[in-house]
Amino acid sequence: MRIVRVLWGLFFLFMLLLNSCAGEKEAVPDDPYFKWQFALHNPGGKYSLPWVFFRTRMQEVALNEDVDIDAPEAWQLTTGSRGVIVAIIDDGFHYRHQDLIDNLWHNPGETGVDAKGNPRENNGIDDDHNGYIDDLVGYDFVFDDADPDPYIFDGMDQSKIAPYNHGTGCAGIIGASGDNARGIAGINWKVSLMYLKGGAQGDPDREDYASRGRAQYTARAIRYAADMGARVINWSGFVSTATPEEFEGLKEAIDYAAEKSVLLVIGAGNSALNLDEIEDPRTVVERFNMLSHPNILRVACVDLEGNLETYYSYGRKFGSNYGKKRVDMAAPGAYIPTTRIMSNGQDGYCLFAGTSAATPIVAGVAALVLSVNPNLTPSEFKELLVESCKPAESIRDMVRSGGMVNAYQAVTKAQEMGKK
Repeated sequence: MRIVRVLWGLFFLFMLLLNSCAGEKEAVPDDPYFKWQFALHNPGGKYSLPWVFFRTRMQEVALNEDVDIDAPEAWQLTTGSRGVIVAIIDDGFHYRHQDLIDNLWHNPGETGVDAKGNPRENNGIDDDHNGYIDDLVGYDFVFDDADPDPYIFDGMDQSKIAPYNHGTGCAGIIGASGDNARGIAGINWKVSLMYLKGGAQGDPDREDYASRGRAQYTARAIRYAADMGARVINWSGFVSTATPEEFEGLKEAIDYAAEKSVLLVIGAGNSALNLDEIEDPRTVVERFNMLSHPNILRVACVDLEGNLETYYSYGRKFGSNYGKKRVDMAAPGAYIPTTRIMSNGQDGYCLFAGTSAATPIVAGVAALVLSVNPNLTPSEFKELLVESCKPAESIRDMVRSGGMVNAYQAVTKAQEMGKK
């Protein structure tokens, strides 16, 4: 009987280990739109999905299996941490979206009550003495207030004010609450998102203050993020106009962020250019794309078949910029479901695309990495992400890593480095 009991015990132990190993393969959240988040898990095949969620227009997409970041496998190791702060620099945010609110960063120096018993978040006082008043969730550097809202206009004509979704889309990709039976799953189910408004889009044909100051607003936002504890900055935008002094200030801000161990994840741009071939940059955009600071990680975009994204509009070719020397890696950036604000101000979801979508995918993976190993320097951090990329033959000679960001490999490598 003793032998039988021992054998049964060994059998149950074996089954327990078998089930445990099976569970380590992947974690699937219960968010209803996860089935369409092909950049996170790509089963291959052809699908129809809504272009703007809750509307009837459908978009046909073709997928190649495994053109994804292996998020479900990474989620077995970590689903993120609210101790990791990711700053997003963009043109405003609908940060109270139901799928974002739980991962909203709060400035500890502007929370609670002051000596008079008034809430610090709206008492009109710079309680933490950082130079900004009531900056509870971030800051609007364009209009100099504590509400980095998603509303923009052309600088003077307030009749044109409207919600803008670029920043809200980036936020959802990085950190929409996961496994909450609602909307989408962010790459980080738990994270702290800091919102910094560094532009207001505006009318490109007018030199309004909202457009003209983008370089200096962004430089201030980078310094703010570094001072307030962010370790990753997602910047899917660009600098289209800048004086030499403003551009120099931007470079100095990036260096300052490096000193504070901050990694900047930025988009390569959507002009279908080989950045390696630009030898004499003449425009501000070209000069910006030539920046080679050790804490800048530049991201190209691939479609869900694994090819560098290209498209034509009005007879002109557009698509992801690339470059074996100047672009570090790629990420999926086509048909990406994410958060948005509807025209009536309500919460919504839509599809996002381009390097603006690929960049927050990499920033999201970077945040996952920090949740398991927060001690990485910017250079270690950058090289870890590059070296853990998934090889892709179609872009082997187009980006430095020769492939796409991979969440599972990056997190695994970060854990191993943390044990040394």
